Amino acid sequence: MEDQEMSSLQIKKVGLEASAKALCPVGMVCLLQLFETGGDHAKDRVKWLGKTSVRLVVEAIKKRRKIHPVPLTPINDNEVYP
Repeated sequence: MEDQEMSSLQIKKVGLEASAKALCPVGMVCLLQLFETGGDHAKDRVKWLGKTSVRLVVEAIKKRRKIHPVPLTPINDNEVYP
């Protein structure tokens, strides 16, 4: 596209068209989510988690690890994990 002044709407349209050609549908959704604006993460977190404490989150992680253990691999030969 030649150098010209474009409105924000035109830039968005051209960008979405180019992305749609370059990406699969899932990639397109991921791209759009990356640039999603608005929302309040803090309010969303409270809505999702309620008044969940750090202690409850840690307990849930420990419980899940007992059911689905994740093997720990040392980063190098000198490190040992219990």
